[in-house]
Amino acid sequence: MTQRAVEDLDSISAWIESEGTALDAQRWVVRLSEAHATLGVFPDRCPVAPDVPGLQLVLRHLIVGEYRAVFTVRGCVVFVLQVRHGKRRPATKQDLAPALRELRLPPSDPPQ
Repeated sequence: MTQRAVEDLDSISAWIESEGTALDAQRWVVRLSEAHATLGVFPDRCPVAPDVPGLQLVLRHLIVGEYRAVFTVRGCVVFVLQVRHGKRRPATKQDLAPALRELRLPPSDPPQ
């Protein structure tokens, strides 16, 4: 997970706890973590994400309840870039820029 995804996880967990209980938040983190762990087996089973068409990489998303883990695959490594609520608008280049920088990927369109 990128630092941005970890921060998303923390803030979503804190929000769930504030609206419910610490146990609710803990269960959500476990559920997302278990789902994330399955990505190592066959990440391409997840659909292409609607976020930022035209990037130099393919973005996919794993849907877990009301949330989406937006990720990309480099070689045999899965990188979760962001965790977003499913009702939020698709991520923009600006939204993903910190995570892409962390992976040393430019948030630009491919050469034409």
